[in-house]
Amino acid sequence: MFYALADLPQPGIAAVDGYVLAGGFELVLNRDFIIAANKATFGLPELTRGIMPGGGGSRLRPKRVGIHIAKECLCTGRLVSAEEADKADLLNRRSYF
Repeated sequence: MFYALADLPQPGIAAVDGYVLAGGFELVLNRDFIIAANKATFGLPELTRGIMPGGGGSRLRPKRVGIHIAKECLCTGRLVSAEEADKADLLNRRSYF
């Protein structure tokens, strides 16, 4: 499913409102545009259990935010707020409502 989304010829938009964790976050990372509400929270909590992301999260995240920020998040499994995700350039746009 992740490869099918990545291979779509038309641009994909992820609209995020709330928690986006594990496979849901990996689906979002496969989209071309990410728009998030202020209360959105992103992360790969499976990392805190010693489980590697199965949908490409460790491969896709550095492409969106840069290698150093991606390494920190992948090594700690820390959740990221919409504000922090926006500052790291993960988001294309943040809604302020």
